[in-house]
Amino acid sequence: MMKFMSAALLAMLILTSCAPKENSPDGIGRNDIIILSDKQVSNFINILPALLKFSDDYNSKLSPSEKDATNADLKFFEAIASDPSVRKITSLYNFSSTGEMITVYKNVVLEYTSITRNFTNYQADLESLKQTIDSFKSNYTIGLQDKSLNDEDRKIILSRLKDLAEDEKRVSNIITVKKFEKQIDDVYVNYYKKKD
Repeated sequence: MMKFMSAALLAMLILTSCAPKENSPDGIGRNDIIILSDKQVSNFINILPALLKFSDDYNSKLSPSEKDATNADLKFFEAIASDPSVRKITSLYNFSSTGEMITVYKNVVLEYTSITRNFTNYQADLESLKQTIDSFKSNYTIGLQDKSLNDEDRKIILSRLKDLAEDEKRVSNIITVKKFEKQIDDVYVNYYKKKD
């Protein structure tokens, strides 16, 4: 019972507190969730040193209150999108546009953060997450078949099913990003080692 409760808690943490909202001030919204390909993550890893440098330069110009602002991440992504040097190197790393690179960036960082902060036993936690999604999906699907369901409740269930579809994309991305976790770690370590 305790194992189930901890698995359910983990799933709720990942699905709710770490889940992007529709219009999120952190710059990562539900509409930003895509299914990452290995190639996109590989391209992201290649451009990551340039993004880390941009981030350092950008953050060095901010006041403490600007860094702590609720919309600081959103402002950061806006700065990336409007920076000519970033737009120039985006195509060098096989992204079709700066927009695609930013979307990949958001998805990789979101799932990398989930892996490194929320998963204590990767395989068990991943399986628990998948089972939780499948369970909710099954229950909602069954609920939709209830003839006494009013329009308001039907709308809520359909919305939750849509959210679960986004969560399934996130699970797919967690699996993809996990394959590259060591490479991402290495880029961070090497970048900051060179700075010191």
